[in-house]
Amino acid sequence: MVSRRDFLKGLGAAIVSVPFLKSGIIGAKVAPKVVPEMAAQGMPSWFPMLVNKIKTQGKQANTATGGRNPTNTYKLDDGKGNVYTLEEDAVSGNMQVFTRGDDSQQVSFEYIPPTRNKRPDGKEFVEESEFYASEFQKGELQDFENAAESIGDLKLGINSIEEFAKKGNKSTKEQLEELVSDFKKATEKEDIDGFAKGGRVGYKNGGGVGTLFKEKRHNG
Repeated sequence: MVSRRDFLKGLGAAIVSVPFLKSGIIGAKVAPKVVPEMAAQGMPSWFPMLVNKIKTQGKQANTATGGRNPTNTYKLDDGKGNVYTLEEDAVSGNMQVFTRGDDSQQVSFEYIPPTRNKRPDGKEFVEESEFYASEFQKGELQDFENAAESIGDLKLGINSIEEFAKKGNKSTKEQLEELVSDFKKATEKEDIDGFAKGGRVGYKNGGGVGTLFKEKRHNG
């Protein structure tokens, strides 16, 4: 699973944008844009809940074994004919979620964990986490697709996805903001002198989002 960050790095520092990633094609059915509250880097505060729900309530369709099979895949049927698929790279920690939105359009989210870079001279710097969203729908005349850096730039509605993520959870706004911060810390990866290491051990061994929710309920 190649992340957008790695893709852009491969193109070189001279390339500052990828024009073909943001395209809108005439003839598509366009619903009113929904702009839910955002966390940093365009990630909605309910995304960690969505990841947690898919991982804990869904079925694991593929288990990473390394090499050519580095991806853990989880699938969760919402009972209404819609399937949520989570693909998680066991090495990099990168995540992608695939499902359908309010107008049955295909929707995908990509989360790239923050990276703490450590160099031989002792210097450290952190590349912030990144979040991207994209949508695709076959139109009556032409296909429609759109890739964006936040869900606020999507053209079709995704209220159903947000509602599914939040269902059964009564966390306050402050608790959700804290959860997002903890989620980023739990998934942070390290790059030591050019050699990347995946997310923190606790997350990879069943900690992370699910554990964070349990802690919030216990401490609340």
